[in-house]
Amino acid sequence: MASLEHGENNKSLMKSSKRTAKVQVLEQDLTIEKSHVFYGT
Repeated sequence: MASLEHGENNKSLMKSSKRTAKVQVLEQDLTIEKSHVFYGT
């Protein structure tokens, strides 16, 4: 049973790390757009 629970924990960890990676990419896109507007390119 312990190993089963461990597997579930790993799944949720992977999900959360994927989510943070998505957020980081979105934030990068936003800053790139802002710099484009700022520099007028």
